Amino acid sequence: MSVDNGNGAGFVEEHFADKVVTAEHARFLDTAFENARAAPGAKRWLLLLLLVKYVFRMRPMGNFGARTIVQQAANGEWEAMNPHYVRDMLVRGVADHPVAIAETLRRQVNQGVFSNGQKNEVHRGDVFEFLEGVEGDILYLDPPYARTSAYETALRPLDAMLEGRLVRPERSAFSGAAGSAMLERLLEKAERFPVWAISYGNAEIDLAGLVKLVERFRPIVGAQEIRYTHLTGLSGESHRERNRELLVVARR
Repeated sequence: MSVDNGNGAGFVEEHFADKVVTAEHARFLDTAFENARAAPGAKRWLLLLLLVKYVFRMRPMGNFGARTIVQQAANGEWEAMNPHYVRDMLVRGVADHPVAIAETLRRQVNQGVFSNGQKNEVHRGDVFEFLEGVEGDILYLDPPYARTSAYETALRPLDAMLEGRLVRPERSAFSGAAGSAMLERLLEKAERFPVWAISYGNAEIDLAGLVKLVERFRPIVGAQEIRYTHLTGLSGESHRERNRELLVVARR
């Protein structure tokens, strides 16, 4: 099935051309999103997944705020750009033809489609309401980390493309200064799950603090912190040195 988005500028081109993606890629995305939305059944969601990957691939080092760099790429001003960004954008294929990029991503998406012999479900909604209506043996919690970038604001252009309209998302309380209090409330709702596996960032709480919080509800089986780089290429050396992923497993 094919849908033509007409001769005029579509939504992506009108709002994000040469800001979030180059004009060439914006025009391709406008037509591609129309085709994806018109596709039947599971094919629609697979096509939308491909386009999400496409948009991420177009962003220099995954940074949705680097708009000058996109303008430079659109104008072919490669020598004026930071060489680290140039290398990253060339690896991502920003200068490639849109169809070639989509074909690469199509193969990747198709390789991820397989049966694991289980019934799998995906839900979107309020996490506290969701936990009240499901059962399970193991609950893995990976909430937004306190005092870090909020996905709903950092990725707002992508959400707008998926919606086909400008969006004004509300910042998650998990990402704010009271994030650990939200985590505590989440644990209170999760009491009936026998095993918890929790991953969290250390911007607001360290491993000892997270262990102390979880121990208010049940014994700890294991806890460790792992050094990792957040926002590769964008964060400073001191930020990279401080970053830790906190992992805790607990059971009643």
